[in-house]
Amino acid sequence: VVICMRPGADGFDPWTFAALASALLGAGVTTTIKRLTTTETPLTITSYAYVIMGVIAFVPALFDWRAPSTEQLLMVVAMAVFSAAGQTCVAYALRAGDVTAVTPFEYSRMLWAVALGYFLFAEVPSVSTWWGAAIIIASTLYIGLREARLSREKKRASSTTS
Repeated sequence: VVICMRPGADGFDPWTFAALASALLGAGVTTTIKRLTTTETPLTITSYAYVIMGVIAFVPALFDWRAPSTEQLLMVVAMAVFSAAGQTCVAYALRAGDVTAVTPFEYSRMLWAVALGYFLFAEVPSVSTWWGAAIIIASTLYIGLREARLSREKKRASSTTS
């Protein structure tokens, strides 16, 4: 993530910390969702998440609220529908599989972001962004493959000792 952000390339940007915090909090959310799937349904988990986000977003909205136009309201509704559907799918996936097996698929968001950025906004990612993304994806795949191998070895060892 740090490589993608190119610290020092164009001066310090304090929003760099927001992006790093987002990555850290995202990992925490994934872990929490995985634990909650043992006691809650995916729809309940998604509902909890959106109630909590609504409460958190309410505070800054109090200070700078502007009524959205009809077009903006439609975009917000579309984002809500797609976001809720995506979050529910992630909860179902985490309920069905191990975090190390599910998480690599979440990185397809990078590919979608690049494609949509290019086709909708004519944005071309920098070389450092490509390198950073490659490192993130490769390390995640490595961890996933390693964890799958360790899980197989653990099952094999427990079956031979039984």
